[in-house]
Amino acid sequence: MKICVFVIKTFTVKEYIHNKFEIRRDNSSAVKKPRFRRFGISTGSKAQQANLRSLAKDMAQDPGMLIPGCAGKCSRCQFDKVLAKLRKIQSFRDNPDALKKLASSGKQLERGYAVMLILAQETAPIMFATAKLPTGDVGYTIRGKVKKEVLIGLQHFDDPRLRLLAYSEIALKKKLHIYSLDEDILCSGSGPNYPADLVSEIMARSGYSLKKSQSGYRCEHSSGSGLEVNIISAGTAIRICRACASRKSNLFTELTSRVLAKRPEEDFDIHLEHDITCKLGDGCSLSGKVPGSRELIARYRSGELSDLALIDEYRTAVTASASKSGKAIFVLGDACFESDFEGFIKALAPSELESAALRRMLKNATEPVILDDATPNSVLTLFWDTQGANAIHAVIGDKDLARQIYLENRKSGKLPAQILRDAKVQVQSKTALAGLPEFTKLSKLGSYADDMARTYKALGREEALRKLTTVQGETKMKSLICGFLNALDSMKGKEWQFTKEEQDYGRYLGDFAKALLDSKSETYKDALKNLLDAAGADDDLK
Repeated sequence: MKICVFVIKTFTVKEYIHNKFEIRRDNSSAVKKPRFRRFGISTGSKAQQANLRSLAKDMAQDPGMLIPGCAGKCSRCQFDKVLAKLRKIQSFRDNPDALKKLASSGKQLERGYAVMLILAQETAPIMFATAKLPTGDVGYTIRGKVKKEVLIGLQHFDDPRLRLLAYSEIALKKKLHIYSLDEDILCSGSGPNYPADLVSEIMARSGYSLKKSQSGYRCEHSSGSGLEVNIISAGTAIRICRACASRKSNLFTELTSRVLAKRPEEDFDIHLEHDITCKLGDGCSLSGKVPGSRELIARYRSGELSDLALIDEYRTAVTASASKSGKAIFVLGDACFESDFEGFIKALAPSELESAALRRMLKNATEPVILDDATPNSVLTLFWDTQGANAIHAVIGDKDLARQIYLENRKSGKLPAQILRDAKVQVQSKTALAGLPEFTKLSKLGSYADDMARTYKALGREEALRKLTTVQGETKMKSLICGFLNALDSMKGKEWQFTKEEQDYGRYLGDFAKALLDSKSETYKDALKNLLDAAGADDDLK
């Protein structure tokens, strides 16, 4: 028997008024279309006609091939009467007139089988019509009064997904669960009993590299955001994390694509996990039920969302739920600190100035602060419009001056961190920088060296090093930067940013830079002059 290798997603058989059926595809996402030619009403290719006749002759020889194997514990098999009826129809296989009548009366599967017997005897070219399924066009031939889906199911019986269409009537009326494997078809009666072999077949084609265990299948990552699909009757759980999840696949629709039942979803339980871990342990605000998760799972079951999209939208729903909690919750990336703003600030790794400002801003927070990724400055910016003056006050200790500095810088375009440093320099300059000479018309090298020295004297070593994190410029400038790094004993690990020439020159300038950093007001001018002369600048220091 030839096996077709195209992909058809889940079909749901739905009953409407007057016992009419509608076939609806559950998965509305993009799928690969089957490789069928577009026929219209015409003769198919010789290969198509030969394949259909071969299949029809197989069914004529053995109607039992249409009867699913038993995978349930039914007291009475619903297919016993069906097989008896098919064998009776088989007895008329050499009587074309009788077969034509049988193809127009009785149950749909019985009519369809009579059509297959007609095709097995015909020698004339077969005319094919085109059925437009959600996944593409499918060719089939029309005989008798048989529903389209039954004709397609029987005439494409060698396709594990399409063959299920042949059983739509009986499965719905008798509330059966039918499973289509590559080389077999099984029925578990009124209760689900998902075959382990079918799970294996689907997982082998899923595109996922999962490890099999007694409890199911898992990716190699045991924690973090993830999706778990539990097949209840099979006792099998399949878990994939966000890193492994596909933006194209939908694990649920793949697993239900070989199942025909009135409500196949009842045999599946879908569980979602986010990657946000509470630093305070149990009782986290994000560990409860997430509003909107039921709707997300419904969209996933319908095929609207892929595995990856479901995981991502669930995490978004988690953070959105926290945002609407009406209380202060601090979340940074995958860490939740609940109301512990101190832990949140520490995780940002701020400078001493930034830490003081953030502490003032966040200690009275009344709303959640949820950020995927952040720097101290980005958090300062988030609250700057409403609490900028308070932040400056926390750094300089002068409320009126803080308000003045805040208003002066509202439209300056400076980042909050820079405003805080400037404010600190402005205040400390009254003491630490008192008596230092002021210079005009300094060169680029002169301005940099003067600014570095004043920052060090006003704000200390940590802030001076922060200004040295950006290494750029021509050789003289980079050599000067290297000199200050040497003066502050912070050159180790940064050698890769400088050429050998710049490193050698920087070691030479290190003593001059240290002398400038340690100078008093009365020796400051001479120390700056000596450093600039050694660096190759020609500043006059007026």
